[in-house]
Amino acid sequence: MHALRYCLVVVSAFAASAAVAEEPMTWRFLPGDGFAAAILTNCDECDYIEMVVNCAEGSGEVEAAIAIHVDNGNPGETRNVTFLFGDGAIDRKAVLVANEMDVTTEPSVNLAADDEILTLMQQQDMQSLEVLVENGPSKTVSLSGAAEALAQFLPLCGKGG
Repeated sequence: MHALRYCLVVVSAFAASAAVAEEPMTWRFLPGDGFAAAILTNCDECDYIEMVVNCAEGSGEVEAAIAIHVDNGNPGETRNVTFLFGDGAIDRKAVLVANEMDVTTEPSVNLAADDEILTLMQQQDMQSLEVLVENGPSKTVSLSGAAEALAQFLPLCGKGG
């Protein structure tokens, strides 16, 4: 989705113009012109985003990109990604995309706007989730603020297909 690249460019542009003290990682809602996003970052004007979910408004489709550096992958390659929530696990296919800030690739997962992963991310009792990449690393992702950010974000995306 082009909205993700636009979102990351906009966030990076703000970061270049301001030095901001770092805070704990938390989810934030980022509205745009024709797109929307919820980002996990540690400040309002940072260039580091740990995870982003974004959509074109009304599309019903969400792209989730996770900052997990997969050194042994090539852009366009497909990998399984497992999302671990408490005792449960959900598998999805991801496409590895080039990270423009370094020489690694990162997984990008396409989801319906009503996907159970997004629903589980909004549960108030969940503090974090673990994301595992097939033949690659894993990462613990904070869910601090996710319920609020996703509650603002998902209605703009529309119904899942």
